[in-house]
Amino acid sequence: MSVIPFSKARFTPADLIEFFRAALPRCARGEWARIARSTGRNRDSIEIFGSEGTRPILTFERGADGAYRLFRHGAEGPVCIASDAGAADCLTLLRDRPLRRPLCPAGSTL
Repeated sequence: MSVIPFSKARFTPADLIEFFRAALPRCARGEWARIARSTGRNRDSIEIFGSEGTRPILTFERGADGAYRLFRHGAEGPVCIASDAGAADCLTLLRDRPLRRPLCPAGSTL
């Protein structure tokens, strides 16, 4: 009997559990409208869409090297905002935290 090795470029079931622990509260609040997964030979990725739904706002991926990356999509394209050897550590930015102060002053606009 042969054992087929698990690809380093694929999310494990534990990785997906970590992602959904961070994602479900945001989806429930309506911050994220849709999540789509795509798997290829050299990477596995999850794209997160906001309410406009035309372009992803974030992408979480695992590359062929086995490393995890989190990208924010802005006007200049994707920017890596986190990279780590473990899914949980890479997703730290997405975890809910109590706000200690408002992120933007009252009346400010983007």
